[in-house]
Amino acid sequence: MRLFFTAAIVFNFTSCTNSTIDPSFPIDSSLTVKEQEIKYPIAFLEIIPVEKGRKAFGGDWILAGYIKNMGSIPYKNIEITLSFFNIAGESISMLKEVVDVNISPGDTVHYNIRKRGPTGAEQVSATITSAVPFVIQ
Repeated sequence: MRLFFTAAIVFNFTSCTNSTIDPSFPIDSSLTVKEQEIKYPIAFLEIIPVEKGRKAFGGDWILAGYIKNMGSIPYKNIEITLSFFNIAGESISMLKEVVDVNISPGDTVHYNIRKRGPTGAEQVSATITSAVPFVIQ
């Protein structure tokens, strides 16, 4: 019985993680959550693609989806990096696009990007690479 309670307590403490923070970013215990949201904004933003990037007539690529703010502060000017890959899956080019939106805490905004891709591109992916915290002091 004692073993069961010990296992339950250990499981409870190990499963208590903040799911809104991207684990690839360092968690600095000297910073408050708000300070971390300002220092590491992309850890609190999630990109949700609606569909796989597709090639349009004329060589343009169309990407559409949503950006979700999981933080407690608003963000603006979200920079998305488009990575283009050839048929073998090798990266051949990257382009940056700024989505000019203001996204409040807990909100989700739609984005639609149409960009000319490089010759030989067969796939494209999008990742958030930066955002500007919109904090009034």
